[in-house]
Amino acid sequence: MAGAKALGFQTGLWTSTGLGSIDYEVGTAGTRGVKTDVAWIGGGYQNAFRGVQQAVDGIERNSDARRYVWTVDGWAGTHRNAVVWTGDTYGSWDDMRWTVPAVAGAGLSGLNYATGDVDGIFGGSPNTYVRDLQWKSFTPAFMTMSGWGATNPAPGYQDKQPWRYAEPYLSINRRYLQLKMRLMPYHYTMSRVASVTGVPATRALVLEYPNDPVARGNATSGEFMAGDAFLVAPVVSDTELRDGIYLPAGTWTDYWTGRVYQGPLTLNGYAAPLDRLPLFVKGGSIVPMWPQMNYTGEKPVSTLTYDLYPRGSSSFTLYEDDGITRAYQGGAYATQQVRMAAPTSGTGTVTVDVGASTGAYAGKPSSRSYEFSVHLSAAAQAVTVAGQTLPRLSTRSAYDSASSGWFYADGILWIKAGARSTAFQTRIDGAVLPVPGTGTATPPIPNDSWRLVYADSEETSAENGRATNAFDADPGTFWHTAWSSTPAPLPHEIQIDLGATYQVDGLRYLPRQDGGVNGRIGRYEVYVSDSPSAWGTAVASGTFADTSTQKVVPFGAVRSGRYVRLRALSEAGDRGPWTTVADLALTGRAVASGN
Repeated sequence: MAGAKALGFQTGLWTSTGLGSIDYEVGTAGTRGVKTDVAWIGGGYQNAFRGVQQAVDGIERNSDARRYVWTVDGWAGTHRNAVVWTGDTYGSWDDMRWTVPAVAGAGLSGLNYATGDVDGIFGGSPNTYVRDLQWKSFTPAFMTMSGWGATNPAPGYQDKQPWRYAEPYLSINRRYLQLKMRLMPYHYTMSRVASVTGVPATRALVLEYPNDPVARGNATSGEFMAGDAFLVAPVVSDTELRDGIYLPAGTWTDYWTGRVYQGPLTLNGYAAPLDRLPLFVKGGSIVPMWPQMNYTGEKPVSTLTYDLYPRGSSSFTLYEDDGITRAYQGGAYATQQVRMAAPTSGTGTVTVDVGASTGAYAGKPSSRSYEFSVHLSAAAQAVTVAGQTLPRLSTRSAYDSASSGWFYADGILWIKAGARSTAFQTRIDGAVLPVPGTGTATPPIPNDSWRLVYADSEETSAENGRATNAFDADPGTFWHTAWSSTPAPLPHEIQIDLGATYQVDGLRYLPRQDGGVNGRIGRYEVYVSDSPSAWGTAVASGTFADTSTQKVVPFGAVRSGRYVRLRALSEAGDRGPWTTVADLALTGRAVASGN
């Protein structure tokens, strides 16, 4: 434990035999956490809270540490004592899909610390691991498990840790873990808010926007607010496009591209390659960030960066304490209020008033440097800090080596304000706010009125491989052509009645998601028509890659029609004569009646 602590780790124990030795474990050996599977502790599930309370008492009776307990379930009051997690889940798209609303929903019951193992503990894949880690890095409790995952990279390594995967997965995992560390002061403040007010850090949209009818419905169950600044829309299927991202009223900045959207708005066709978590920042947000470090306390917070998204008037109160002991309960903590005033649109002056850090705690710096990253559309006319005009620097390297000054590039105005120990104001004259845009991708065509017109083959004896599975909105089921008797020969096709006439501009094909590879479509053709007896020429054709990722087929020209036909001319890899489809989606707009 001493060796681990020297590397920045605290050690806890997973108990299956009781807590009779906790005084020694905490007081002498130096453990600081307890994981309780409550079937074993405290008399079983009906007494889960009692087992957790025993762990809390053991930690706090024998150290100055804070309670740090993980438990798999509990009753009213558990939110004060423990992190809860989702139990022994699988590394699958389905498990990920239901975990998002489960964690956000737990927050509605007052549970700030609700989570699940990254990629579960069973099965899994590099893709599901990356996608699960991305969104969970924006929750306050984050965990990985040794588990029983796929053997990787060699026999004996079945633990689910982010470094077990080769490139590009390794670098993507590292990128999000590093971002989580930089955002630690923001996440820590959000947890302080939860402890004082009961408002969780992971917030269902209805909690932030109770009067928004879309936020109150199920359409937003697959996204959440991470505190009051970030909107997170996890990708929970094997695709590089994300549909149905709802942005409530206000402006929202794409964290990766800087593009600004005006809500309320639903984004469809959002480009989300494997390394990109759909992530948006609310206009007016003030986000504190630490220097890059591997664990809390590795480096002094010699520079505090405030990431700013000017839009109207806003404020943020940073909370800080020693991060380790319970001294904060006696008032050993500090707060710093930051106020920002900006135009609601166009060009004007942005002022940022940074208050003095009030309060004290062990290790609090007497002063520190401040940096601002301000999201604007153009360079400013002038920047002043505490009444002093800062020099404009022409290159990034000049900015990096300077002690103070400002530099603009790629939509961000960077400001070094120097070391400060008292309140000060930063003023940006001629600040140009980004102009909000709208989503340009056409939405998916609703499939609730779709009807199967024809399929040349389906497997209904050995399994449920019915053709209607191709558009039942369940990626866990799929259409499989006949195989248990004499396989039907290629080509295979499916014809669908959309229920109305649409201007169709694209198709999306999701191969089977159960780990199987046979039946993936290779060469294909797509047709759109007003009649299932007169298809005309194909609107799109090509060859799909031999992967399980969702495939996107944009049409060369928008085609009006009520009927769609997909023909599979070959199987990817030429493995056999089969075709499988987990899900088909079409994008387009309804044709107005009478046109």
